[in-house]
Amino acid sequence: QLLINAYAHRTDEALTLGKARRAAVTDIARTLRNIRSDYDSLEHQLALFNREINRRQVSNLESFRIVLAPNKEALKHIDQIIHSAGQYEEGETLSVFDLSQSAEQDNKNEEAKEYLARLVAANHNQLGLKDLFELAFEITKVNSQPVIHTDIDGAASNGTTMTIKALTNMYLLLHLMDRDQAGRVRLPYYLDEAADIDERNQAALLETSLQLG
Repeated sequence: QLLINAYAHRTDEALTLGKARRAAVTDIARTLRNIRSDYDSLEHQLALFNREINRRQVSNLESFRIVLAPNKEALKHIDQIIHSAGQYEEGETLSVFDLSQSAEQDNKNEEAKEYLARLVAANHNQLGLKDLFELAFEITKVNSQPVIHTDIDGAASNGTTMTIKALTNMYLLLHLMDRDQAGRVRLPYYLDEAADIDERNQAALLETSLQLG
């Protein structure tokens, strides 16, 4: 009888622990969904931004793009938590059999929680969008393969780099402004060492400046 009671008690403990683990996953997922959504939104906005900035060709560049260099480990663990929480919230039953069958998933969830806890601790007990990526610059020269640079300075000649920076700032301002108001705003700007910019790039800057205001 004692053995039977002990086994029954152990079963209850397993169910209680399982429910607690899954409740924790669900709570964490609420915050992680917002961060993941912000990341996806940023990725989409960058795609729109890159489409606009590549309307002008710069020097011998076929294209210039600002890209996200993702923190793949962080995103993998965030997606794991969100996926598991989604299953729990859809009404997945919790039984002794379910606990044994989902041991692998529970282990993945624990691994994800531990990784994210370390990431939070390393960032002053915070986790935000900025922790999921670094910005990089993809430059593709004509008839060449794309090359990723973590720093735009030195990625091309001084004149080309200055042109890229000026165009980036112009399109970034346009992208952040209300489109209805953008046509009414005029912003003066000054380029130091403008003589380093060749005639073709100067023309591109002038045309873009007149177009965007």
